[in-house]
Amino acid sequence: MESTRFGSQAMKREQVKEILACLGDERRVFRYFRDRYCFDLLEFEMDRQGCESMKVAELKTSPMNRHLKKPVVAQALKYCANGMV
Repeated sequence: MESTRFGSQAMKREQVKEILACLGDERRVFRYFRDRYCFDLLEFEMDRQGCESMKVAELKTSPMNRHLKKPVVAQALKYCANGMV
């Protein structure tokens, strides 16, 4: 019986096939780069608060502050001249 390792749990080949069947046949593109999760968390936080933009100053006083220090995020924030994300 073949299995695929994911973390410390083994996933059986049947489970993998079932998940892929649920996803459909269309092409799935996932663009990844280092620390991409920081942007995903930022988007999640904005959705959670129901806002389309936030002040960078607000983010710096939130739990998101530690993610703002990541080089890729800090570089992106340089383009937020009006202080809004």
